[in-house]
Amino acid sequence: MAPIDFVVIGLWLILATVQSRRGFLQSALDLVAGLVAAGIARGVAAKMEGMGGPLAVFFVIFAGLLVASFYIYNLTAFTIEAYDPLLGVIFGFALACVIAYVIYWAGDGARLGEPTPEWILDSTLAGGFYYYNWWHSFQDFMAGLGETPS
Repeated sequence: MAPIDFVVIGLWLILATVQSRRGFLQSALDLVAGLVAAGIARGVAAKMEGMGGPLAVFFVIFAGLLVASFYIYNLTAFTIEAYDPLLGVIFGFALACVIAYVIYWAGDGARLGEPTPEWILDSTLAGGFYYYNWWHSFQDFMAGLGETPS
């Protein structure tokens, strides 16, 4: 495993723990904020040189949207009492995946026509998050279920 994989695992653990305390709606709003920030950053910072610029754009937009989600949550106070911690963990894990994707995207020189750096190529988790290898394996598995044995 590459060092970036340990960063991603740390993100999973931290965000899943934090979001388990926040509950369903706040975690869902945070996930939406992360997805919107990732989309805007991909559009605005796609041609920025280096990794710092795109990450800075993402985190500035993400921070602003997190503040907005805090106020939206305080206006609604919707809850699903029994499942709030579990749903918070799920949304926290998903938010960590969004942030990991943005880190891989920002660091990949392929978006600028350059080769993909070694730290992404060496990463076990980048294959799953960035190149969707796990999804393709799942699709192959599901397609294999429908085939008749010869």
